[in-house]
Amino acid sequence: LMPAISKLKEGEQLFDIAIYQNTYYAVGARAAYGYREFKSEQDSYRNKVVALIFTPLGKEDEINQRIHAEAQVIHNKFNPNLFAQSGQDCQEYATFYVGDSWMGIEARFVREAIDEDQLRTLPESAPFIAGMHAYRGEVIPVIDLARMLGHPHYFTDYRQIIVIEDKAASLRFGLFVSALGEIPYLAPTQIQPMNTFFRGASHNPGIAIANIAQNSMLTLITAQSLWDKVLSVRSQSAEQVYA
Repeated sequence: LMPAISKLKEGEQLFDIAIYQNTYYAVGARAAYGYREFKSEQDSYRNKVVALIFTPLGKEDEINQRIHAEAQVIHNKFNPNLFAQSGQDCQEYATFYVGDSWMGIEARFVREAIDEDQLRTLPESAPFIAGMHAYRGEVIPVIDLARMLGHPHYFTDYRQIIVIEDKAASLRFGLFVSALGEIPYLAPTQIQPMNTFFRGASHNPGIAIANIAQNSMLTLITAQSLWDKVLSVRSQSAEQVYA
Protein backbone atom coordinates (compact mmCIF):
# COMPACT_ATOMS: atom_id res chain seq x y z
CA LEU A 1 0.00 0.00 0.00
CA MET A 2 2.44 2.64 1.26
CA PRO A 3 6.03 1.46 1.97
CA ALA A 4 6.57 4.41 4.30
CA ILE A 5 4.05 2.92 6.75
CA SER A 6 6.60 0.40 7.97
CA LYS A 7 8.95 3.25 8.86
CA LEU A 8 6.47 5.26 10.92
CA LYS A 9 7.60 5.94 14.44
CA GLU A 10 5.21 6.08 17.38
CA GLY A 11 2.78 8.96 16.98
CA GLU A 12 3.83 9.80 13.41
CA GLN A 13 1.35 10.04 10.55
CA LEU A 14 1.24 10.25 6.77
CA PHE A 15 -1.19 10.65 3.87
CA ASP A 16 -1.28 9.15 0.38
CA ILE A 17 -3.54 8.20 -2.54
CA ALA A 18 -3.99 4.48 -3.17
CA ILE A 19 -5.89 2.22 -5.56
CA TYR A 20 -7.73 -0.75 -4.09
CA GLN A 21 -10.19 -2.94 -6.01
CA ASN A 22 -10.48 -0.47 -8.92
CA THR A 23 -11.23 2.46 -6.61
CA TYR A 24 -9.10 5.46 -5.68
CA TYR A 25 -8.84 6.12 -1.95
CA ALA A 26 -7.39 8.90 0.16
CA VAL A 27 -5.53 7.02 2.89
CA GLY A 28 -4.50 8.42 6.23
CA ALA A 29 -2.18 6.46 8.54
CA ARG A 30 -1.08 7.07 12.12
CA ALA A 31 1.20 4.93 14.25
CA ALA A 32 -0.06 4.27 17.77
CA TYR A 33 2.02 4.67 20.92
CA GLY A 34 1.62 1.02 21.81
CA TYR A 35 -0.70 -1.96 21.85
CA ARG A 36 -2.49 -0.58 24.90
CA GLU A 37 -2.67 3.03 25.92
CA PHE A 38 -2.09 2.05 29.59
CA LYS A 39 1.23 0.28 29.11
CA SER A 40 3.99 1.81 31.20
CA GLU A 41 7.40 2.87 30.00
CA GLN A 42 8.92 0.03 32.01
CA ASP A 43 7.07 -2.54 29.88
CA SER A 44 9.42 -3.21 26.96
CA TYR A 45 6.92 -5.33 25.01
CA ARG A 46 5.54 -3.40 22.04
CA ASN A 47 3.21 -4.32 19.18
CA LYS A 48 3.43 -1.79 16.35
CA VAL A 49 -0.12 -0.70 15.52
CA VAL A 50 -1.02 1.63 12.64
CA ALA A 51 -4.52 3.01 12.24
CA LEU A 52 -5.68 3.42 8.63
CA ILE A 53 -8.57 5.52 7.34
CA PHE A 54 -9.76 4.96 3.76
CA THR A 55 -11.89 7.65 2.09
CA PRO A 56 -13.18 6.63 -1.37
CA LEU A 57 -12.55 9.21 -4.10
CA GLY A 58 -14.09 7.46 -7.10
CA LYS A 59 -13.76 4.66 -9.62
CA GLU A 60 -10.30 4.15 -11.07
CA ASP A 61 -11.32 4.33 -14.74
CA GLU A 62 -13.42 7.48 -14.27
CA ILE A 63 -10.66 9.33 -12.42
CA ASN A 64 -8.06 8.21 -14.98
CA GLN A 65 -10.27 9.60 -17.75
CA ARG A 66 -10.58 12.83 -15.83
CA ILE A 67 -6.82 13.11 -15.40
CA HIS A 68 -6.35 12.42 -19.11
CA ALA A 69 -8.97 15.03 -20.01
CA GLU A 70 -7.29 17.67 -17.87
CA ALA A 71 -3.94 16.86 -19.47
CA GLN A 72 -5.44 17.13 -22.95
CA VAL A 73 -7.00 20.53 -22.21
CA ILE A 74 -3.66 21.84 -20.96
CA HIS A 75 -1.70 20.27 -23.84
CA ASN A 76 -4.09 21.59 -26.48
CA LYS A 77 -4.52 25.04 -25.00
CA PHE A 78 -6.13 27.13 -27.71
CA ASN A 79 -4.74 30.68 -27.76
CA PRO A 80 -4.89 32.03 -31.31
CA ASN A 81 -3.63 35.48 -32.15
CA LEU A 82 -6.78 37.53 -31.69
CA PHE A 83 -5.52 40.22 -34.02
CA ALA A 84 -4.18 38.00 -36.77
CA GLN A 85 -7.26 38.75 -38.86
CA SER A 86 -9.36 41.87 -39.09
CA GLY A 87 -11.62 43.42 -41.65
CA GLN A 88 -15.22 43.86 -42.66
CA ASP A 89 -15.69 40.21 -43.69
CA CYS A 90 -14.25 38.72 -40.50
CA GLN A 91 -16.49 37.15 -37.87
CA GLU A 92 -15.89 36.64 -34.17
CA TYR A 93 -16.07 33.01 -33.02
CA ALA A 94 -16.45 31.78 -29.46
CA THR A 95 -14.28 28.70 -28.94
CA PHE A 96 -14.62 25.81 -26.51
CA TYR A 97 -13.11 22.38 -25.85
CA VAL A 98 -15.36 19.31 -26.21
CA GLY A 99 -14.31 15.66 -26.21
CA ASP A 100 -10.79 15.90 -27.61
CA SER A 101 -10.99 18.91 -29.91
CA TRP A 102 -11.64 22.64 -30.06
CA MET A 103 -14.85 23.89 -31.64
CA GLY A 104 -16.16 27.31 -32.53
CA ILE A 105 -19.48 29.02 -33.10
CA GLU A 106 -20.21 32.60 -34.12
CA ALA A 107 -19.98 34.63 -30.93
CA ARG A 108 -23.38 36.21 -31.56
CA PHE A 109 -25.03 32.84 -30.84
CA VAL A 110 -23.49 32.48 -27.36
CA ARG A 111 -25.44 34.18 -24.59
CA GLU A 112 -23.24 33.32 -21.61
CA ALA A 113 -21.58 30.55 -19.60
CA ILE A 114 -23.41 29.23 -16.55
CA ASP A 115 -22.70 26.70 -13.81
CA GLU A 116 -24.36 23.29 -13.67
CA ASP A 117 -25.70 23.66 -10.12
CA GLN A 118 -29.34 23.72 -11.23
CA LEU A 119 -29.05 20.94 -13.81
CA ARG A 120 -31.75 18.30 -13.39
CA THR A 121 -31.52 14.93 -15.15
CA LEU A 122 -34.40 13.51 -17.13
CA PRO A 123 -35.45 9.87 -16.72
CA GLU A 124 -35.38 7.77 -19.88
CA SER A 125 -33.85 10.57 -21.94
CA ALA A 126 -31.19 10.02 -24.59
CA PRO A 127 -27.72 9.45 -23.05
CA PHE A 128 -26.36 12.66 -24.58
CA ILE A 129 -29.13 14.79 -23.04
CA ALA A 130 -27.49 15.79 -19.76
CA GLY A 131 -30.74 17.20 -18.39
CA MET A 132 -32.71 20.43 -18.09
CA HIS A 133 -31.51 23.70 -16.61
CA ALA A 134 -33.42 26.76 -15.42
CA TYR A 135 -32.35 29.83 -17.38
CA ARG A 136 -33.93 33.28 -17.14
CA GLY A 137 -37.39 32.07 -16.28
CA GLU A 138 -37.33 29.20 -18.77
CA VAL A 139 -36.11 25.62 -18.81
CA ILE A 140 -33.61 24.65 -21.50
CA PRO A 141 -32.16 21.24 -22.47
CA VAL A 142 -28.44 20.70 -21.97
CA ILE A 143 -26.52 18.62 -24.51
CA ASP A 144 -23.50 16.48 -23.66
CA LEU A 145 -21.80 16.76 -27.05
CA ALA A 146 -18.76 14.71 -26.01
CA ARG A 147 -21.01 11.74 -25.31
CA MET A 148 -22.99 12.26 -28.51
CA LEU A 149 -19.74 12.15 -30.48
CA GLY A 150 -18.81 8.85 -28.84
CA HIS A 151 -16.04 10.09 -26.55
CA PRO A 152 -15.62 8.51 -23.11
CA HIS A 153 -17.74 10.42 -20.65
CA TYR A 154 -15.54 12.32 -18.29
CA PHE A 155 -15.55 15.39 -16.12
CA THR A 156 -13.00 18.12 -15.64
CA ASP A 157 -12.70 20.57 -12.80
CA TYR A 158 -13.58 23.29 -15.26
CA ARG A 159 -16.86 22.12 -16.73
CA GLN A 160 -19.45 24.70 -17.63
CA ILE A 161 -22.58 25.07 -19.67
CA ILE A 162 -22.63 27.61 -22.46
CA VAL A 163 -26.07 28.86 -23.47
CA ILE A 164 -26.55 28.94 -27.23
CA GLU A 165 -29.41 30.87 -28.81
CA ASP A 166 -30.50 31.39 -32.40
CA LYS A 167 -33.54 33.67 -32.26
CA ALA A 168 -34.23 33.35 -35.98
CA ALA A 169 -34.59 29.57 -35.61
CA SER A 170 -36.27 29.77 -32.18
CA LEU A 171 -33.48 27.69 -30.64
CA ARG A 172 -32.10 27.98 -27.12
CA PHE A 173 -30.19 25.22 -25.36
CA GLY A 174 -27.14 24.54 -23.22
CA LEU A 175 -23.94 22.75 -24.19
CA PHE A 176 -21.44 21.11 -21.84
CA VAL A 177 -17.86 22.22 -22.45
CA SER A 178 -14.61 21.29 -20.71
CA ALA A 179 -12.86 24.61 -21.33
CA LEU A 180 -13.51 28.03 -22.82
CA GLY A 181 -11.04 29.47 -25.32
CA GLU A 182 -10.34 32.84 -26.85
CA ILE A 183 -12.63 34.66 -29.31
CA PRO A 184 -10.66 34.97 -32.56
CA TYR A 185 -11.63 36.76 -35.75
CA LEU A 186 -11.91 34.42 -38.74
CA ALA A 187 -11.84 35.47 -42.37
CA PRO A 188 -13.77 33.59 -45.09
CA THR A 189 -10.47 32.52 -46.64
CA GLN A 190 -9.65 30.55 -43.47
CA ILE A 191 -12.87 28.52 -43.56
CA GLN A 192 -13.50 25.41 -45.65
CA PRO A 193 -16.88 23.61 -45.72
CA MET A 194 -16.91 20.24 -44.01
CA ASN A 195 -18.35 18.47 -47.06
CA THR A 196 -15.13 19.15 -48.95
CA PHE A 197 -13.39 16.81 -46.50
CA PHE A 198 -16.06 14.27 -45.54
CA ARG A 199 -19.14 12.87 -47.21
CA GLY A 200 -21.94 10.75 -45.81
CA ALA A 201 -23.77 10.63 -42.50
CA SER A 202 -21.98 11.64 -39.33
CA HIS A 203 -22.85 12.52 -35.74
CA ASN A 204 -20.45 15.45 -35.94
CA PRO A 205 -22.38 18.74 -36.11
CA GLY A 206 -19.46 20.54 -37.75
CA ILE A 207 -20.22 22.51 -40.90
CA ALA A 208 -16.71 23.78 -41.61
CA ILE A 209 -13.04 23.62 -40.64
CA ALA A 210 -11.10 26.78 -39.87
CA ASN A 211 -7.36 26.96 -40.35
CA ILE A 212 -5.90 28.96 -37.47
CA ALA A 213 -2.36 30.24 -37.16
CA GLN A 214 0.31 27.87 -35.82
CA ASN A 215 -1.27 24.84 -37.54
CA SER A 216 -4.32 24.85 -35.26
CA MET A 217 -7.62 23.56 -36.61
CA LEU A 218 -11.05 24.56 -35.38
CA THR A 219 -14.32 22.74 -36.09
CA LEU A 220 -17.08 25.26 -36.69
CA ILE A 221 -20.72 24.63 -35.85
CA THR A 222 -23.97 26.57 -35.86
CA ALA A 223 -26.87 26.39 -33.44
CA GLN A 224 -28.99 24.85 -36.19
CA SER A 225 -26.41 22.25 -37.26
CA LEU A 226 -25.94 21.14 -33.67
CA TRP A 227 -29.66 20.89 -32.98
CA ASP A 228 -30.26 19.01 -36.25
CA LYS A 229 -27.67 16.42 -35.19
CA VAL A 230 -29.32 16.08 -31.79
CA LEU A 231 -32.67 15.35 -33.42
CA SER A 232 -31.07 12.95 -35.90
CA VAL A 233 -29.17 10.96 -33.27
CA ARG A 234 -32.20 10.85 -30.98
CA SER A 235 -34.34 9.54 -33.85
CA GLN A 236 -31.78 6.84 -34.65
CA SER A 237 -31.65 5.81 -31.00
CA ALA A 238 -35.43 5.50 -30.88
CA GLU A 239 -35.46 3.35 -34.03
CA GLN A 240 -32.90 0.99 -32.50
CA VAL A 241 -35.01 0.63 -29.35
CA TYR A 242 -38.15 -0.28 -31.27
CA ALA A 243 -36.40 -2.34 -33.96
